[in-house]
Amino acid sequence: MSFIACLLTLSASAQAPLHLRRSVESARPDTAAPFATEKARYVPLFGAGASRPDVPKGVARYGVLSVDAGGGSRTVRFDDAETVYYVLKGTGLLAYGDHTLPIREEDVFYLPAGLAHRLENPREGPLDVVVMGFQLPPGPTSGEAAVRIANAADVAPVEIGSHGPTVGFQLLLGMAERGRNRLACSEQVESLYLMTFRPGGENGIHDHKKAEEIYLLLQGRGRMAAGAPDGRTERYAAEAGDAFFFTPGSPVG
Repeated sequence: MSFIACLLTLSASAQAPLHLRRSVESARPDTAAPFATEKARYVPLFGAGASRPDVPKGVARYGVLSVDAGGGSRTVRFDDAETVYYVLKGTGLLAYGDHTLPIREEDVFYLPAGLAHRLENPREGPLDVVVMGFQLPPGPTSGEAAVRIANAADVAPVEIGSHGPTVGFQLLLGMAERGRNRLACSEQVESLYLMTFRPGGENGIHDHKKAEEIYLLLQGRGRMAAGAPDGRTERYAAEAGDAFFFTPGSPVG
């Protein structure tokens, strides 16, 4: 099974373990979402438009945007959040300013705060992308000022010792001062990565004391361990389209 996951650094200390569980299949589209048009549907999972939007502190929005053939999203601009997209399926165009950038499956692209942009789909098939917006602290930013793009197929998987030998990590994007990620440009996202588990594999139950974390299962099926406020560790059967959010200090594995 494979996930796209992100680790979001916060200044807040650990709190009572809490997780949110969502499914792309069962979540309702948000017709009032800033992206939405007749041919562009946004399904919110966490943050704006989703239930319990107050729980994530650094996640402005997280969901899946689907653009029909021949369609496009509305132009959006987020002055208080950096935005990352990951293309799940299809091809299309990212339009911003005087630029039009072709995008394809497995592309990950970073947009700095304040950049007006839209997605277009001139092709015959659907375009599905994961939309990830991360809240920036007040004041001037120190992150990247330009659009950055890479493709996951060009990022070799590596093992991370603390997670064991049965899972490979493709380190796609992270903070500007960290050199291990393909794109070193973010201000809040410590690491955005794909993780692929071998059959029978697991990465151990762990927690991040000062970071929120999100997992979206892309392929396969397995089990997700998640800490509960009463101290128990719950285990859920998980399949493609399931998403999990974890507060700082919440056990996950």
